[in-house]
Amino acid sequence: CPLPRRSHHFFSLITSYERNLTGITGEQSSCHGGLFWRMEGGVAVITDDPDTNETQHLINFSPLMFQYRLLAHDRTWNPKFLGGVGFALTNWKDFGGQPLNAEPQFLVHLGAGIESSSGQGSYSIDYRLLHVSNGGSDDPNIVINANLISITIPF
Repeated sequence: CPLPRRSHHFFSLITSYERNLTGITGEQSSCHGGLFWRMEGGVAVITDDPDTNETQHLINFSPLMFQYRLLAHDRTWNPKFLGGVGFALTNWKDFGGQPLNAEPQFLVHLGAGIESSSGQGSYSIDYRLLHVSNGGSDDPNIVINANLISITIPF
């Protein structure tokens, strides 16, 4: 049995596309909001592994994500909830040098955040649990579960 992994630190840059699927729903309800289809793509790079001479990366694409935004006209911030799946290609290794066992990986996203809307656009801060594994397609199925904090800036 391999030794447990230490925590990795990584930097990630993600771009996204969103499309409102429902318009604004529940005008008189406390669940007043909208359901959005979201697609993300990006790259993450491990920044703290001194034992490797190669850049360790994870290139990801998540085409099947959904986000529900609660909207209230009387405030400038609103909660949102996110979930979805995707896939990635990676050469990440743990600190013992053991690879994630396969270059292709599956991703599962689950998170929540707060979005602030203004005349310049919408900014948000989010928490997300990211699950990375080969989905049982190879043995052993080495898993990374990452707690992510993200800041979204429109441009």
